[in-house]
Amino acid sequence: MKLCKSIVLFSLAALLLFSLNMGNVDAKATVIKAPVILKINQYYILYTSPDAPYIDKQQRFMIPLRAVSELLGATVNYDAPKKTATISWDHKNIEVTINSNNVTYNGKNTKIDTVPVLKQKQVFIPAKVLLDGLNIKGSWEDQLLTIKDNKFKKSKVISYLEGGYDPNTIPLSTDIDTNKIRPLSYELTLPGDGSSSKMGTLSITARNISSKDLKLGSEDLRPTFITDISYQYDKQDRDRPAVQAGATFTRTWNKIDLSSTSSSNNFQSNPLKYIVAVGNTKD
Repeated sequence: MKLCKSIVLFSLAALLLFSLNMGNVDAKATVIKAPVILKINQYYILYTSPDAPYIDKQQRFMIPLRAVSELLGATVNYDAPKKTATISWDHKNIEVTINSNNVTYNGKNTKIDTVPVLKQKQVFIPAKVLLDGLNIKGSWEDQLLTIKDNKFKKSKVISYLEGGYDPNTIPLSTDIDTNKIRPLSYELTLPGDGSSSKMGTLSITARNISSKDLKLGSEDLRPTFITDISYQYDKQDRDRPAVQAGATFTRTWNKIDLSSTSSSNNFQSNPLKYIVAVGNTKD
């Protein structure tokens, strides 16, 4: 988010002085507060750049098109002049148009009760379009949409997580119990454009849904911070207070590194793309 300023030019000297001092001013941070309403296989999806999944005014669940590609493994194309997006997955095809309730499933036209939209230069589409058009299993319970399919494991993001790239080198797919902790909401603070700080902060509010008290040191709510060029995992040596059965608690992660990263001597920006979390507890 850019910080806009009105500049009154009193004199050339004043302008020069203002310019010299601008380097010490940080751009305003972006703060995102959102409920956790999407789960793909065993992964709770918190943040999806440029915004989290949300419920629109028609009470329909909306998901960013890019996430459909990188989290589900679908092939996605967008024709900007026509404002038309095509989605292909498991030999099935969908075509949607921005601000239109016309949709095509495998060449057959039908209508939907809400429309795809362009939000912060990204396409968001109704999740129901994916469930119906791609024949994906989904359930809506306790304000959480859960979609499951083994084919999601072939997607860019989930295939990496399923590969066992874990601080303890334990495959996450065999180390996760999603019936113990449920993330409910989060607050994410991202550095503003031009800010000298490149660190983010995340607070997750979650509930112990295991029906058992979690002993001191056993809670293991585990977020993963994903950019184009890095995956950052939770530190294993953080504090883990006891959590009573049914209790709601909040954990905070500071100093999420979003700075520029050098790769093959080419410096690249490293903006945050996704935050996924698992509600696990350590054995």
